[in-house]
Amino acid sequence: MIDKILRRQEFLSKPPVLLDIGASGGINKKWSPIAKYSVCIACDADSREFGFVSNCKDYKKLFIINKICKANDKDRNDFYLTRSPYCSSTLMPDTEKLANWEFSSLFDVVSCSQLPSMQMADLQSETGITYVDYFKTDSQGTDLRLFTSLCEDVRRHVLAAEFEPGIMDAYKGEDKLAAVLSYMEDSGFWVSGLTICGVKRIRPELFTAKEKKLLYYIIPKSPGWGEFTFLTNLEDSIFTIREYLLAWIFAFINKQYGFSMEIISKGKEKFSDEIWDELYDYTQKTIKEEFRHLFTKRIAFFIHRWVDKLFKTNYIQEY
Repeated sequence: MIDKILRRQEFLSKPPVLLDIGASGGINKKWSPIAKYSVCIACDADSREFGFVSNCKDYKKLFIINKICKANDKDRNDFYLTRSPYCSSTLMPDTEKLANWEFSSLFDVVSCSQLPSMQMADLQSETGITYVDYFKTDSQGTDLRLFTSLCEDVRRHVLAAEFEPGIMDAYKGEDKLAAVLSYMEDSGFWVSGLTICGVKRIRPELFTAKEKKLLYYIIPKSPGWGEFTFLTNLEDSIFTIREYLLAWIFAFINKQYGFSMEIISKGKEKFSDEIWDELYDYTQKTIKEEFRHLFTKRIAFFIHRWVDKLFKTNYIQEY
């Protein structure tokens, strides 16, 4: 069904555009089902884990931008290269606050360089692309300011967005979770997914190696940052049938089948097209198949437990 939608004329003339800021380590895996029909813009200033991108052949077209993405108008910006490539940022790590956490050494600054920068408003001049459908950023502290620095017309047409804002203090002057949540809700998005990630609060120099090992098993992780997925409510009147169909795809690949049905209902009211009935049947079929698969897994689990208990053996687990 996704293939059928993306072969329509609306997408042949205007393919989905997926923007991944902070692509070190891998381009967003959720995009795999739509990659061959889509244009991807992968950005990262830290090249240590960025080399794989040049070998990615999955996308209809792929732009690789090895520059800082920033909200200001400077041609070059400070970039703090940290011990871990995944912690490098345009913001200085807050070493005083980080010292209380077990992973503080990952934020140790190896070097600070002035690197070429690209404003969000420069996307068109860099790529020739004038719109973004799915915005994903893991910029280590600047997610919200990057999104808000998009041209208003570009930002209004974004259908899905992913951010990874902090809860704890990791960078000086960073965009925090509360600000991201408030802005996105006011901008017509709802929270489709949120994973709270964490780390243990252990100040390394206060404990011996043996004590730290014991504490690691005793102390729970504290919330450190959140991985947000936002989907548009489609409240803006500017959206065409292309955006409605693409919004259905984004909801579908995020397994938001309830919202998929809402989009079908709204789309059917606004646009006369046979595709809505097909999408309705397909979504209903998928829901039933997902339930059947889950039900089968649960039944199998309980049967294994019952047989294991009956024979008082670990044979099944070992098998």
